[in-house]
Amino acid sequence: MTELAVQDTETGDLDAPGGLSIVLQGALFQGNLIETANHCRHWRSLFPRAEIILSLSLSDAVFGEVRDGVFQTMRLAPGLRHDGHLLSALALMRASCDKIGLAEPALPLPPIKSDTPKLNNANLQIAAAQRGLWLATGRHVMRVRSDLVFLNRSFLDQVREAQAMPRGTAATFKERVLISWLYTLNPYTQERMPLHFSDWFHFGLLGDVRRIWAVPPMTLADAMYYRTHPHAPGSNARERLFNTRLAVEQHILYHCFKPAFPDLVLDHHNDCTSIQLATDILLDNFNICDLTRAGCVFNKYSGEFTDHTNRYHCLTREDWLALAGGRTEEPQAALAHKIVEADDPANYQLGQGFPRTYPATRLTAKSAHLRNGELVAVDPDGILFFGPYVTVPAGQYLATLHATTLEGPGSVWLRVTASAGEQVLAERKVAVGAGVAVPLEVPFDVVAAKASKLEVVCTIKGMRGFAVSGVTFSERKGPAMPPARRSRWQRAGA
Repeated sequence: MTELAVQDTETGDLDAPGGLSIVLQGALFQGNLIETANHCRHWRSLFPRAEIILSLSLSDAVFGEVRDGVFQTMRLAPGLRHDGHLLSALALMRASCDKIGLAEPALPLPPIKSDTPKLNNANLQIAAAQRGLWLATGRHVMRVRSDLVFLNRSFLDQVREAQAMPRGTAATFKERVLISWLYTLNPYTQERMPLHFSDWFHFGLLGDVRRIWAVPPMTLADAMYYRTHPHAPGSNARERLFNTRLAVEQHILYHCFKPAFPDLVLDHHNDCTSIQLATDILLDNFNICDLTRAGCVFNKYSGEFTDHTNRYHCLTREDWLALAGGRTEEPQAALAHKIVEADDPANYQLGQGFPRTYPATRLTAKSAHLRNGELVAVDPDGILFFGPYVTVPAGQYLATLHATTLEGPGSVWLRVTASAGEQVLAERKVAVGAGVAVPLEVPFDVVAAKASKLEVVCTIKGMRGFAVSGVTFSERKGPAMPPARRSRWQRAGA
């Protein structure tokens, strides 16, 4: 590919007058008014000199005089005016925002997928983005959902890193635009959907981000396309759930890039005719953000952050860096390991080497909360976690629990099982004294050709403080373990 000159972004000018606009977009209701106000206030504290715009798609919580798409006055709706918290939230929201806009009227469309009753809000989203972005005046802009925040400014580090990456002939934006890795789909796995790049937020030059959203509304015919058209031959079960001709993200980006690339083809959501071009557009015009590293909090989708399957169904920042930094290899070849894992996770796991470390996010919490990448016990007694439900070949192994907090006296029971608990391979009780660090590990053997749905079950008793960052399975040498006796859990019918 012919490389273009790398353009430098001096993000230090974000704190200068006219340097940055922040556009928060979404609906405003009684139920989210306090959250929205807190988020407006937070963005104001994070970027004190930024222009902050709240762009509402609709609201039944506030009303007032609107001129040129901007609220001149704003009051709570009747019935809410005596709620002190909402009055405070409205005052805080107005004090934090330079402008509060109201989008052109738009309506929801029928559901995007056949397995959910959730309506398609594409046109409300487009209208709110357009209102906010066309009110914005900063050189750079962060267009973001009103229910998502970054707790610090470290996402800018990832913006700077991307400026050092070369760009190819698919570059049409002046600078790369930062987007979320979650819902930036890997088009080579189970949802083969080119141009499905996350729309949770866009950070970049105002002109570039405006181009993304300068698109027409989705039509009713497109929203209900598969009600009257068959899915393409070879569509898999996940792809056949769609009612819409294109996903919302695809609709936006297809209209954005089609003028620059007349040969771009996307006739339906899993049309892979232009999959290579779509991948080049991603690498040259966008910059995928590691959300955890960036301090992103999005409560509505918190479970998606820790779902391991998203690591191969979506493209992570690591994938983007590898693809953008090495254009000599075809994307499908570079992502082969993810394609294999998505197609057959069990066989993929059989071929993995050791040791294998599974972070706390791969484990299922029982009497624990996931906090900062650790499972933290909420009670001194009970089952802390189980998992990760993986497949390993025959061999001799050691399961090691990585405890970051270990406060006795008490005990930790470790049980290794296969077939989701039906077969106990080993178990061990570890006594934990006050102020004494002890290894939390249990040896086990797999004598069959493989063990499927392998898990470690951790039960604690009398542990006043206990937190775990993950589990490691490593190979060991030495005598074989005696056959596991019928465990007390099995005797109890657990």
